[in-house]
Amino acid sequence: MLPWILLCLVNPATGEDWPAWRADAGRTGYTRESLPSQLELQWVWKPRHAPQPAWPRDPRMRFDWAHHVVVADGLVCFGSSAENKISALDAATGELEWTFLTGGPVRFAPVVWKNQLYAISDDGLLYCLRLRDGKLINQWRGSEQEDRVLGNGRITSKWPARGGPVIYEDVLYWGAGIWQSEGVYLHALDLVNGKVLWTNDESGAIEMPQPH
Repeated sequence: MLPWILLCLVNPATGEDWPAWRADAGRTGYTRESLPSQLELQWVWKPRHAPQPAWPRDPRMRFDWAHHVVVADGLVCFGSSAENKISALDAATGELEWTFLTGGPVRFAPVVWKNQLYAISDDGLLYCLRLRDGKLINQWRGSEQEDRVLGNGRITSKWPARGGPVIYEDVLYWGAGIWQSEGVYLHALDLVNGKVLWTNDESGAIEMPQPH
């Protein structure tokens, strides 16, 4: 797989924020910004390693085949499935501002709320970082247990966080777990006070015999 390159084609200092994957909770991909008729390359940033998709041979599972970026407060932020980290670049220069290491691959775009960045990882955690410098503010585990297994060629949580975070009206929604026989968790987090509003640990779970 060829390395993926992040690049900026317009002046980011004057652009509107893009705080979530496809801009907002509705995944509309819409912005009020108007692009100039002639785009000019501002900078190029090439990661050390290309993404390592969970399912590289399955064309139906393309959610992590590339770095998905968000832009807020002059920073371009994204996760790495190869290096288990979240990075932030200066949107004007492309210079690396900070990195934060997680306990597993980061396969989904983070999301920004006010001056905080939220991201999930295959380690089963939701992280809250300070947007300005990437310092850890808080973290939440998606499952009730901390079991770890070999998954997609890596050591991950038995309940990897694979429900990309979405924010709507100051509430963040995310999920953990991919195997119905092990249980799937959906969470709603009140961002104002950092409290979990509710957890659904029943709808995605089924009891079934395992052939192995």
